Amino acid sequence: MKPLITTSPVSLKAEGEWNADHDALISYSVAKDFPSSTWDWIGLYRVGFRHTNDYVTYAWVKDDEISFSEDCNQVYINADEIPLDGGEFLLCYHCHNLQCLAGISEPFQICPGRMLAEKKEAQEIPESFKPKDLMGFES
Repeated sequence: MKPLITTSPVSLKAEGEWNADHDALISYSVAKDFPSSTWDWIGLYRVGFRHTNDYVTYAWVKDDEISFSEDCNQVYINADEIPLDGGEFLLCYHCHNLQCLAGISEPFQICPGRMLAEKKEAQEIPESFKPKDLMGFES
C-alpha cells in the first residue's frame, strides 16, 4: 500500500525562544496546490497528545497572520495563551477543507515564564511567618 503523500503539504516552525513572557511567532509554508482556507488554524499541543481536540491554544492562519509571502507565512500566539509552566510542545496545522492535520512541527521547548517563578515565590512562606509550637520549636 502506497501513502497518499510522501511529504507534508504544510511545514511549520516555532520561531525563537518561547515562553509566556512575550508573544510567540510561528512560520509556515504550504505546497502550491494545497487547498488552504480562512478556516485553517494552527494548534499548540503538548508532546504526546492523543486527540486533535487536546490543543493548549490555537491561532487562525488568516486572522492572526502578521506576514505572508509566496514562500513563507507567519502568525503569532499571544503571550497570555502560552502555558506558564513550559514543557515540550508541537505545532499542528489543521486543514478545514481536508478535515485533517496537514503538517506537524518538530518538537520544541517552551521555557517557564517569569510569572510562574513570581507566583511560586509568592507562595513560599517566610520563616518568620511559620507557626511555632508552645516550646518555641517549629512545627
